[in-house]
Amino acid sequence: MKKIILLLYLSLAIASLTFAVSEDVSVSIRFFDKEIYYPETKIKIQVRIINNSLENYSFNSAEIRSFNFNFQVKTLTNISVHESNNYILSHRTNNPVFYREIKLLPGEEYAFITYLEDYVNIVESGIYIIQSKFYPDFQLGYSSQYIESNKLTLSVRPSMDIPVFKEQIDVETGEILELIAMPPDEVVKYTIEARLKSAWNKFFLYLDLEGLLLNHPDLKHRYNTISEEKQMLLIEEYKNQLKNKRVDNDILLTPSSFEILKTSYTHNEATVVVNKEFIFPEYTELKKYTYYLHRFGNIWSIYNYDVRNLGTK
Repeated sequence: MKKIILLLYLSLAIASLTFAVSEDVSVSIRFFDKEIYYPETKIKIQVRIINNSLENYSFNSAEIRSFNFNFQVKTLTNISVHESNNYILSHRTNNPVFYREIKLLPGEEYAFITYLEDYVNIVESGIYIIQSKFYPDFQLGYSSQYIESNKLTLSVRPSMDIPVFKEQIDVETGEILELIAMPPDEVVKYTIEARLKSAWNKFFLYLDLEGLLLNHPDLKHRYNTISEEKQMLLIEEYKNQLKNKRVDNDILLTPSSFEILKTSYTHNEATVVVNKEFIFPEYTELKKYTYYLHRFGNIWSIYNYDVRNLGTK
């Protein structure tokens, strides 16, 4: 691990003189899991740095993401949202900044998930435009070079403090639920065990609700013909249908026992095969589940599944 000392007040004083570089490298941002957003929601953004060139591409990746990235968030009237306290505190010190070199081969990408609240402080409802700037060699004064991302439209609804906050709390520990890097089989195990306990917030944590919804042809057609805000409402509706057991009943069934048989994966795709037993008064039903996962950054999420009946015993 290397370290450098950043004189961060330089970047604040002359940030307007920075310039964009490298058409061969692109930066893409998207909402990691579309949902209905409120001011108190932890908004997860997936960031991808893609090497589109025919040459290797290297950059210095800071341990604290905000030294490589910032997010510009503006209202529809072009008013900028203030930086968050976390961002300001991180960027007004002369502490060492640790980093490592990342090398991308032609066609490769580097992806991760970050929280918008680490960069800006959204306290009011409204419509916002989000864009990120990627600084390969950090934000260092007037010569800093950056690459701009695409833009996202964020719709934030009026505050609903109590319901939203409760969904983020682990009722067993009282701690705020956070996405953590786990291998695919552990993600599947976590999801099944959450369902066994009827812990809905934990059950949904590693489900790609958008991906599951798009496996239904009728919902997919509807989803692809409506606005982004209505898409989020449709995903919320689908989530409520799952809770009420009106859709995808197979993924909601609670087994008496389960065993993970096999896990296989490539860089960004994985399958996990699980045998489940369902005990009834006069017989035991056996089913084989195959879960399909994809990876965003270092987080695996379930976007599809299928079920095969193995009979009874």
